[in-house]
Amino acid sequence: MSCSYTNPSDLTITRAYWTKLASGNPPDLTANPDYAGRIRVDCQHEAPQTPLLSISPPGDIQEGTDVTLTCTSRSHLLWSYSGYKSNGTAFQYLWTGNTYTIKHVRPEDAGDYSCQANHRCGSRQSAPVYLQVLYKPKNTSVVTAPPGVIVKGATVTLTCSSDANPPVENYTWFKVDQSTPAGSGQQYSISNISSEDGGQYYCEARNKYGAENSSAVSITVKGGQSPVLTAVVAVLVCGVVCLLCVFFFMRKCKTETVTQARHDQSVNTNTIQLDADYQNMNPNMAQPDADYQNMNSNTIQSDAVYQSLNPNTTQPDAVYQSLNPNTTYPDDVYQSLDPNTIQPEPVYQTL
Repeated sequence: MSCSYTNPSDLTITRAYWTKLASGNPPDLTANPDYAGRIRVDCQHEAPQTPLLSISPPGDIQEGTDVTLTCTSRSHLLWSYSGYKSNGTAFQYLWTGNTYTIKHVRPEDAGDYSCQANHRCGSRQSAPVYLQVLYKPKNTSVVTAPPGVIVKGATVTLTCSSDANPPVENYTWFKVDQSTPAGSGQQYSISNISSEDGGQYYCEARNKYGAENSSAVSITVKGGQSPVLTAVVAVLVCGVVCLLCVFFFMRKCKTETVTQARHDQSVNTNTIQLDADYQNMNPNMAQPDADYQNMNSNTIQSDAVYQSLNPNTTQPDAVYQSLNPNTTYPDDVYQSLDPNTIQPEPVYQTL
């Protein structure tokens, strides 16, 4: 026995089976134990088609929206639908039926979904569809680096982080009790920090769906050295270094002076020893030698030649007598040396 049918194109047959009753809600004979193994379905012509999973509403889905997933198939003799969600490695069963509604969708509901069409000739699974949930920034927080108390004159960096889809577009920094923003960007740095920079800071994270403020963090600044004190310390250090240099230089000079004095003292000692030898030579105690004592003026006779030189008996020689100043005239050369007529030579005049 065989069965054939036609149906309007705008309608889909969801189930076809054999039954004994022609009205009411007839039972499927394949589920009746009396007909087990007696009814055969031609799966060659009745094989299930791959179902299609759709998400409503289409387009961007914002957090808090109700979402409906619908599974459809054009297969005949379809028994049921089932739905699954991917957990990263496999699909986890979620529902039975051709529709599944998520009330007030949340970010954690985002992920891949799939449905399965179950047929007595087998089953087919749809391609996965990704459900994206868009939401404003949340879990916004601030981290300071370095943490704890900040030394005056140092640099502190504040970093803002937030979870948002789409990602945060703008970060804005505020200081508590100030109406105008203190800065912008995911990081905010304060260099050469002073006591006036201390206080509480927070950031605002914003995207196209909204904004969220972080909790305020406190920045405490402790006093550090002032520039004047730093300059004084630097001058003192330089002064100490200079004094040490002068001290070591004078010590070196003193060492060289002591060495020179010791050398001079050694030389003077040798000289003093020589002077002592000289002092030992006392003229009152020194005795003339024997040769000198033997030279007695009363006993020594002058030699004959000396005695012969008697001025009373010795006559000048003839040459001496001829030199009579009254008769001797100066020679011609001497007479020509007239001081009144002789001109000084040019070299003498130039002096």
